[in-house]
Amino acid sequence: MRYPYATPLLCGRSFAYHSRSLPLDRSIMRRSVILATLTLLGGWIAAAGPADAANVTLSLRFRDSGGTQLSVRAGVFAGGASYPTGNPEGNLYQSRGAHSYFYTGGNVNVVVPAGQVTIRAGRGFEFEALDTTLAVTSSRTLTFRLSRIINMSNLGWYSGDTHVHISHPPIIYSLDAQDLLMVARAEELNFINSMEEAEFFTGTIDPVSQSDRIVFFSKEQRNAHFSHLSILGMKQWIYDSSGCEEEDLACGSTLDAAIYAQAHAQPGEIAVIATHPFSTFDTFDIEGWPGVGMWRGMPVDLAGGTVDAMDLLSYTSAVPPAGVEPYFQALNAGFRLPPAAGTDCGLGSGTSGPVGGYRVYVDPVGAFTMDSWIAGLKAGRSFVSNYPLFTAFNVEGAVPGDVLTVDEATLTGTVSVRCRLPINRVEIWGDTGLLRAMTPPNGTAKSFTASFEIASAGLTWVVARVLGLSSGWHVVPAGGLFAQTAPVYLERSTALREPETRGVSYTRAQAAEYLLAQVDETEAVFNALGSFPNGSRESFDLAIASARAFYTTLASSPTDVAAPALPAAWTLRNAWPNPFASDVHIDYSTPVGGGEHTVAVYDVAGRVVSTLFSGRRDGGDHRLSWDGRDSSGERVASGVYFVRMRTPDAAVARKLVLLR
Repeated sequence: MRYPYATPLLCGRSFAYHSRSLPLDRSIMRRSVILATLTLLGGWIAAAGPADAANVTLSLRFRDSGGTQLSVRAGVFAGGASYPTGNPEGNLYQSRGAHSYFYTGGNVNVVVPAGQVTIRAGRGFEFEALDTTLAVTSSRTLTFRLSRIINMSNLGWYSGDTHVHISHPPIIYSLDAQDLLMVARAEELNFINSMEEAEFFTGTIDPVSQSDRIVFFSKEQRNAHFSHLSILGMKQWIYDSSGCEEEDLACGSTLDAAIYAQAHAQPGEIAVIATHPFSTFDTFDIEGWPGVGMWRGMPVDLAGGTVDAMDLLSYTSAVPPAGVEPYFQALNAGFRLPPAAGTDCGLGSGTSGPVGGYRVYVDPVGAFTMDSWIAGLKAGRSFVSNYPLFTAFNVEGAVPGDVLTVDEATLTGTVSVRCRLPINRVEIWGDTGLLRAMTPPNGTAKSFTASFEIASAGLTWVVARVLGLSSGWHVVPAGGLFAQTAPVYLERSTALREPETRGVSYTRAQAAEYLLAQVDETEAVFNALGSFPNGSRESFDLAIASARAFYTTLASSPTDVAAPALPAAWTLRNAWPNPFASDVHIDYSTPVGGGEHTVAVYDVAGRVVSTLFSGRRDGGDHRLSWDGRDSSGERVASGVYFVRMRTPDAAVARKLVLLR
């Protein structure tokens, strides 16, 4: 049976999907599954031909280095086609062109044409992957061994995918917890949070779970155009009658504060995660997907403390660096927000990306259980990854989630990384941007350890990041290879809190301006296109007003962090007229002797819109102009932008408002 390469749907998500939950008659759905599966199988059989004498049967056996049977994600390819097993539903076959795959417990048969056949397999991020091509002329048994490169649980790290679906439309398979357990084994995942309809929900860990493989059914709370939330550890079903029945209107009925309160009133550990937060950066895109998935409530939720974590990696959200910039702004504003990762897979679709292709590793609070894992996630004892693995990261002995009291002007730390694929860069980031960049001696490495020093001035948080080139069938790219730790948080000691160092941190003020701009955009889209059923307008307006007051105060409140100033004569003096309709002029000064610097315009997502100058200038006064166009010469939309001047030592920015 063959399955020709086709253009896959991303994670099986339907692009006609709307944000409210869709009630399903399960008997109708199951009949649809059977009919769809039979239709699909009929297509495979017709393609292969019932009496094709050139076909051979490969009996594939996957084992670890000691010969023990091994569950894996695998793919078989020949002649420009991918080949499923004889039981596509039982092996969760996903048709994704050259990245098609199925799951197996270790023994599986596949019928292929005689000739050149490529067999690929992998098991999470902690094993070597297989990618081999061989000539087959007759049916045979093939045994492959995959070696473990590291055991993260032995180091105290347990992996999870916080956003999985098995019944999200469109579906061709009818799946259950046993299927998810097979996936957890094959992907070397310790925790799967599968968010389905109420009929799957029990409020307890599913009985198929094992001591090191937990399957839990929960709920994705879709608060229309305000947010989507992954809820972990939910013990009682949360009912929400939002009244949002009209399509293509921004529904402002249910705020996340109400959902957060219901969730955290339940016993045990609960986490509410802002999931796929940046399915789009276009606040006014509200018609269907991806507009319905955007976290428009970000500034309100942060100010109100109504989320426990934020996805940095999701198949249905912007990849780094664009998808991480808003997270850095939240940290700069003083929010201690842990990172999370959830793929948003739809395994029932038959076209989904793999579970755990993006994942979060957590150091649980105590022995591994669901509650201890959720507690560790909320405490920020974590890192997110699409392949690289942190085996160590500390700043003066403090690890992710810790709060370090800073006594010295210089901080030292160490970072260690392992990866099946070569990484080419390890970075240290903090409030003021990129602090250190380290490259392996030979340019790339699969194992890398380094020490670093950073200046403590202006820092309230520090993270480590790993980058590299992604390649091969098994990895799911995130702009390449990517992993990032949760922050180590910094607080100034009494000795460093001298009156002359107190002031408004420029990063804190800039982050407040960024979030104020988001408040304005959220309010604008709901004012223009909003619907407020059940008398919900008053609560929405109150939440917006409270968030605006919070960030206005934050932008002008003194902090205990010294504001890292540019050298005395580096000055971004003025931007005028502001607001502007066609052209804005930027005046700035460089010091005696001049220096290297860049002046660029950024949008509210932190993306470069246009670089106005990059190079060296002598000391003196300078003027640049921006005509409201991006780097390709296209007119940009009305909205809030920032002009930023960056030198080798620091940066400063001003807000611009473009009104067409």
